[in-house]
Amino acid sequence: MDVHLLADPDGDPSPLLDLGGELLEGVSLPACLEFESWLLVERHRVSAAVEARLRQAAVALLAGGAADEAVGYAARAVARNPLEEGNHELLVRSLAVAGDRAAALRQIAVGEDLLRRELGQEASAALREAADVGPESAMVSPLRGRAAALSQLEAGRAAIAAGAVDAGLQCLRRAVTEAARSGDAAVQGQALCALGVRLCTRYGGGTTKGPLSWKRPSSWPAGPVTAPPRSPRTGSSASWRCRRGGGVPARPGWPARPRSPRPTRSSPRSSAYGG
Repeated sequence: MDVHLLADPDGDPSPLLDLGGELLEGVSLPACLEFESWLLVERHRVSAAVEARLRQAAVALLAGGAADEAVGYAARAVARNPLEEGNHELLVRSLAVAGDRAAALRQIAVGEDLLRRELGQEASAALREAADVGPESAMVSPLRGRAAALSQLEAGRAAIAAGAVDAGLQCLRRAVTEAARSGDAAVQGQALCALGVRLCTRYGGGTTKGPLSWKRPSSWPAGPVTAPPRSPRTGSSASWRCRRGGGVPARPGWPARPRSPRPTRSSPRSSAYGG
């Protein structure tokens, strides 16, 4: 497998049709657990990226009126991940738009049976609705609802993994919108998590730039926020003064904590010495 095929999201997707193996197929180093762990993660990541590119290519071809070509990419996506309902839905829609309704109905039966046997769940109504389109619908948006959200989610992850961060963020935002429109809370949560993690990684939560910038509360006085001077005795003058009962003046202009009276008590020793 040549991972360079995934580096350009706008490149020719046709070589993806010939990808049949996995990353570093046949390579195994049982004596090196670190390498085995890395290889397992990378194989899953690359496989998901290939699947996302296949779906993206099929969607683009459907939107461009090339339904016959879209069938091949959708079929490869189903072959790589047959337990994803969105892949079956995309293949059914491609077949229906290409004019092969009989094949679309057969694919519906295959998808429903597979999901029922392997996952113990029934397919959604969107799978059957995908067969209701015809050749005249080729220029209409090919995916809606869950399938569209999953396609954008996987495309966004693949784009970010390939280095196209801006394009990946746009795909993730569209995935959030599509999932919210279809009412699919599970996919919406995945898209929001992926988007949030990427934004935090890119901008950082404590910076003063970007959408996650920290804002000073309006009740705080102006000026830079600094910590109180540290004491070599206890490490923090504020905590030392607090323990001494002297109050903690946090910053100039801030209200100081009132001094709390120290309780007094007499001891036998102090009484003996006149204390």
